[in-house]
Amino acid sequence: MRVCRHGKRRPLGLRARITVAVAVVCASATTFMALMVYQLQAESSAERFKVSADVGFASDLQQARTQVHRHGGDRLETVSQFVREREGMHWALYDFLVEDERPLPGSRVYPDAPEGGRAMAQSTSLAVPAWLVDRARTGATASTELSNRHGARVYQVAGLVEPDLVLVEQYSMRRLHDDLSDLRHTLAVVTILVTVLSAVAALQAAHFAQRPVRAAASAARRLGAGKLDVRLPVRGGDELAELAREFNQMAERLGTVIAQLHAKDRQQQRFIADAAHDLRTPVATMVASVDGLDDPAARAVSASLLGEQTRRLARLVEDLLEISRFDAGTVRIRPDRVELPALVTDAVSLAAADAEITVRAAGDTTVVADPRRLHAVVGNLITNALSHGAPPVTVDIDGTHPDTVVLRVADRGPGVPDKLVPVVFDRFVRGEAARTDGGTGLGLAIAAENVAVHGGTIEVTRADGAVFAVTLPRTPPGHTGTAGCATT
Repeated sequence: MRVCRHGKRRPLGLRARITVAVAVVCASATTFMALMVYQLQAESSAERFKVSADVGFASDLQQARTQVHRHGGDRLETVSQFVREREGMHWALYDFLVEDERPLPGSRVYPDAPEGGRAMAQSTSLAVPAWLVDRARTGATASTELSNRHGARVYQVAGLVEPDLVLVEQYSMRRLHDDLSDLRHTLAVVTILVTVLSAVAALQAAHFAQRPVRAAASAARRLGAGKLDVRLPVRGGDELAELAREFNQMAERLGTVIAQLHAKDRQQQRFIADAAHDLRTPVATMVASVDGLDDPAARAVSASLLGEQTRRLARLVEDLLEISRFDAGTVRIRPDRVELPALVTDAVSLAAADAEITVRAAGDTTVVADPRRLHAVVGNLITNALSHGAPPVTVDIDGTHPDTVVLRVADRGPGVPDKLVPVVFDRFVRGEAARTDGGTGLGLAIAAENVAVHGGTIEVTRADGAVFAVTLPRTPPGHTGTAGCATT
């Protein structure tokens, strides 16, 4: 942890965390391995030492027995003479068959020996446990590891030369412990070196791991600053590559949403301007007509203009209210079973009963839809074909597809101008004729919105005139199959 000037602790950075974690793991693993190696080596070396001492003692014990059988006499003196020739050897002899109390020259009586026994030793520091001698008197070879009177670790082996004559040999374990001490120092140095090297390697690895993270942070800052085209390079298939892909997808989605918001904002600004413009004209006409009502000669004309502009204003207000409901997401459809030929025939009779309009149907022309909104779509397309196209007008209903029904309204007019084709379903888009016939420029936009809430599509093409094609699914999205229900 780092401490800032205000006394608050700051968390470690990514690089420091990686370095500390790797160093701790490597140090722990190396220390554990060093301890295991030392333990195994110590046990193996001690076992080899003891086996070697046991073999050497067995050889000395056999030779001591041979000397006693060969020379006879005082067996304690005979055996002690033999073992004295073993240079560097610490030994002790215990004789429990005593004929007199006269000690042998150079002999010493040891307190560990039972009372009345004689003992002879090569080292004055030799201290033999009584249980070791007692066990050797039974005929079994006994051994033990212990500390001598100077605190050094030794290994003692006891065996029976003759009945009640026990030989004890002591082997120093100093060299073994020196070797193990050297091994401990070596393993400690190796552990420290490995820890240091792992820390250096961790620093380098953390640096490389930090680079893509820093690149992502930099890209995020630039994205937050409004640079929506920023992207991260994707390399490989690891977690960092996955992070880069997710970041790029997020940036792309964010750019799309912001572009849509900007387009929506521009659309709203244009909507307000167009609505204000379209409202200004009938309102101005109505004001002028009201002023003309005072003149008896112009009263009839003024009343006619006032009624026409009032109807135009009412239609415009209704269209604006419908558009606002689409924008607010509060439009509700009431699906019901609809026979399209009957609906189209009714719409034709209301929109233009005397016009030359042909209705043709093929296949299953039944759909589940909101009759009122679908009626408005068909009526708008027929009115548009008669106002901006030319007769004859044909309405084809294609129900041969199992999932959709296509309704086409075609006329023999000049068709939609190429420059208007991409925006013909936008709000307040009007052709030259619509600018003079009182059209609001919202009819096709409302028709497109009504088709969209049914999960369908609408498009326009040119083929000897304008052809508007509406594709409707058999059942609107989210419909449960119960006629007459309301769906948001």
